[in-house]
Amino acid sequence: GSRGRNNYGARNANPPIVINNPDYNFGMQFGTGTGTTLIENPLVNPNFGPVILAENISFSNYKSMQLGVVRRLLNGWQSQVSYTWSKCEDNGSGSWGLDRGTNFQNPYRPQDDVGRCAFDLRHNVVVNGMYLLPFTGNQFVEGWQISGIFNYRSGLPNNVTDGIVRAFNNQGSSNRPNYVPNAPGCNGNPVLPESDRFPVGSNPRWINTACFQLPRLGELGNVPRNFVDGPNYMNVDAAIMKNLSLGTTSIQLRAEIFNLLNRTNFGVPGGGLFAGSGAVSPTAGTITSIVGTARQLQFGMKVTF
Repeated sequence: GSRGRNNYGARNANPPIVINNPDYNFGMQFGTGTGTTLIENPLVNPNFGPVILAENISFSNYKSMQLGVVRRLLNGWQSQVSYTWSKCEDNGSGSWGLDRGTNFQNPYRPQDDVGRCAFDLRHNVVVNGMYLLPFTGNQFVEGWQISGIFNYRSGLPNNVTDGIVRAFNNQGSSNRPNYVPNAPGCNGNPVLPESDRFPVGSNPRWINTACFQLPRLGELGNVPRNFVDGPNYMNVDAAIMKNLSLGTTSIQLRAEIFNLLNRTNFGVPGGGLFAGSGAVSPTAGTITSIVGTARQLQFGMKVTF
């Protein structure tokens, strides 16, 4: 495990002055309005707009169990299995020097952003192996070997947001909605069942939008940061090689297959759920990217002399 303390985080130092309202989430009301028109409360210093500061008020915790088994080359066979079971938690995964990170949703309560790190992988499995085929007799049947790599990892967390300014303009940090697990069509699972993820003729939808509702104008939602698990990743690569010896010269012929199973590994879904009208956006929770490529074949030759 490892810990980080006094990390830099991004906070709006000039937010709206809150109204103490016990009827609102966290007892804080950032504005008023009617319909979809938000009227923010006056800023702490009305002579300026939002002021984003780097402050060393963030933290991170990483814990893991790492297991590995290695079979060294014996009888023409070697392999290795590695498994990591981990949990990473912080209240801001961005690096200030590189990308400034994400502003705390509530500048008055940075602790409300405690959640999974943006790069948290709960499970990661890697298996690789190589086998020297035991054929002998002539140059054609000798010198063959096969190898492969299998990788599986669980999905990255996804930050679900309103997609619109609902409480106040926080300069790059969207407000988050309310999670309603008992809402009709939710069934306590913010991820759609597999049978409902792939409507015909459109991008696959991952997030169950029925589980989320817009907060009232001026209210921050109760959804934790990085709340929804994204799609998992699985890939198999394989290779077959032929080694030839011609006196002082050796030749290796290689045929390599990447993504042998031709599995489509989806990227992280879009987290902005609502349009300006307050209705669910047509692209809410959909996946528009993939990780890796489709099946690819590659041939090569190496000559050593």
